[in-house]
Amino acid sequence: MIIMAKEESTLRQLYKQMAAGQGYFTYSEGIIDNVVMSGEGWQHIPQPDLAVPCIACRSYIDMAGYTRDDLTFFTQSVDFQKDKSVVGIAVTAVYEYDLLTTRRITTAELSDMSNRTPAFLNSTLDLMECVYGQQVTWFNNNQIPGGVVPITTDVFGSGNPSAADRLHWTKILIGVHDTTPQLNDVTIAANPTNLVIGGLTIQEKDLVYIERLRRAYTQDPGRNV
Repeated sequence: MIIMAKEESTLRQLYKQMAAGQGYFTYSEGIIDNVVMSGEGWQHIPQPDLAVPCIACRSYIDMAGYTRDDLTFFTQSVDFQKDKSVVGIAVTAVYEYDLLTTRRITTAELSDMSNRTPAFLNSTLDLMECVYGQQVTWFNNNQIPGGVVPITTDVFGSGNPSAADRLHWTKILIGVHDTTPQLNDVTIAANPTNLVIGGLTIQEKDLVYIERLRRAYTQDPGRNV
């Protein structure tokens, strides 16, 4: 990567914590008929398949101090630190996503995770807007009620630097299960998670920085809504 900079880079470390969250889903005739949510910032995100349980939490890191000094942040490392595994009761598996993006992911962009996963084709969240993403598949552990074990972990993202005033973090949990009318009530839950980001700030050349600002503020007018 070639960096057009006016000044030397400065090492930075950013931190954010996310509270535990839980969704309790009851069913009638094989589809969700009631949801009880708990946990600060956590929401139920309905999916096209009305039997699929999905919850999400959206947070952000304030980068306005860097923006005021005309600095661009370059992400070098991302670490999601989880207190414990996710919880999945009466599900076959749980898909867990952690997304670090240059803008807020909208509810509409989360409303069809099976066909329009953010940062992939068919999503309106472009790959260049996803700095880093991690997806973990947790499979049901029959030996421990509600327990799950990780079977795959995938990472993705562009690593694109940002001059925006916020760096957004979204966590999503999706349950996979049998959808018969006799389906048991489902619980999916995330335990507390820490986010630690290592990176550096650089004061870029004027034209490069202005173009980065334009992308950050004109292509996403509702970025903080």
